[in-house]
Amino acid sequence: VCLNREHTLANRRKIELADLKDENFIMLAKNSLLYETVINLCQKAGFEPKISFVSDRMSSIFQMVKSNQGVAILMHPQTKNSELSFVSLEPTSTNTLLFIRNKENHSKIENDFWNYLKQFEMPNRNN
Repeated sequence: VCLNREHTLANRRKIELADLKDENFIMLAKNSLLYETVINLCQKAGFEPKISFVSDRMSSIFQMVKSNQGVAILMHPQTKNSELSFVSLEPTSTNTLLFIRNKENHSKIENDFWNYLKQFEMPNRNN
């Protein structure tokens, strides 16, 4: 959860989703995979999120949170900002991606990409 550094929940180690039921939500655009996931998680926690702003630009979302306009649920943001606090959320949701390729010859670029993906190797995975 991305919160303004001064938010009452900003210093917690974890936040229960139900603790956010009265908050305004700053959301990634509807065409993002995260939008429906957040809606579904909130519904499972027993509430409908109050969505006050939707954007496809992370910079806009961060600016709204900095301005105390709401909170945002994001996937492991890679930003450091002294005005924002990032706190783990419970419960969470995970997704699995499956990459498949044929056994034919591959270009150098395809092999490089495949080798890059292999660094994220999961158990019970075939090469």
